Amino acid sequence: MSSNSTDAEDNLDIALGEVEIVPGAELGEVSIPAGEYRRVEFDLDSTCASGRSASYQLGGVTHASTATITVKFEGRFDASQSGQKLELGFGAIINALDSLPSNPSSNQIRDALEDASVKGSF
Repeated sequence: MSSNSTDAEDNLDIALGEVEIVPGAELGEVSIPAGEYRRVEFDLDSTCASGRSASYQLGGVTHASTATITVKFEGRFDASQSGQKLELGFGAIINALDSLPSNPSSNQIRDALEDASVKGSF
């Protein structure tokens, strides 16, 4: 997590279950050690109730993937005070889904989401 962590300490797993991404959605709350963080990763898998790692609607049709998907947000977050919130921009991810063909495969959805990983400020 922080720049001086060892690889064994780099992951903090949170079981979120199935989450709908809408404006103002909150993904949960975790406590992390004070420090500077440069990446947040979400590993999406099909172990939730729907059996899908990701799904979205386009033109009234639901498209889904069961592939394991890793979405990365890279930037800089200074966690030096308690009670801070990290806001993540999902615009690039939404744009990636909008650019998919009308009947994408599970792997095409995975590739689009992984390629859309966000870089910049949190």
